[in-house]
Amino acid sequence: MSESHSFSSLPEPLPAEGPPAASESPAAPAPPASRKGPWIPLVLVGGVAAIVGALVATAVTLAVTRTQPHEYVVSVFLQQDATDEQNAAVESALDALEPVERKFESREQAWENYRKLFKDRPDLLAAGTLEAMPESFRVTTKSRVFDCALLVDVRDLAVVDKIQVIQRPTKDEAGAEIACG
Repeated sequence: MSESHSFSSLPEPLPAEGPPAASESPAAPAPPASRKGPWIPLVLVGGVAAIVGALVATAVTLAVTRTQPHEYVVSVFLQQDATDEQNAAVESALDALEPVERKFESREQAWENYRKLFKDRPDLLAAGTLEAMPESFRVTTKSRVFDCALLVDVRDLAVVDKIQVIQRPTKDEAGAEIACG
């Protein structure tokens, strides 16, 4: 036996008790939701905030990780027969280093410094002579990294015998000799 039920005869739901709420007013349908409305300013504010945050983070990182400038001493030793004109050419070429301090050391000054340095070593003192001492320039410069390319014009001068670059030690780092080929 099969019974058939008709769903059309189901009772209608009972109305809610009490007066209808303002939002349930059958006379005023709800306005359709705007798709372009309030999210555009939020996206713009979020984008600007992200960019500002990235800039601030970059600035802080650069400020914290930026190394202090090092002090470098560049010694340029000249050949024994250097003339005054050649000395002037070396001095002019050293301007590329933007020196903080520049000093020329004559043969006599080099000999005096040698004797002071090795006063307690008679064997080394006896091995040196005034004639063996080279004239030299000593330039002190400061930068974060030493650029050996600045020495090309100095190295190319025929009167230059040797160039030595020393990075002076700091409280956090040891000193070092910089190899500039």
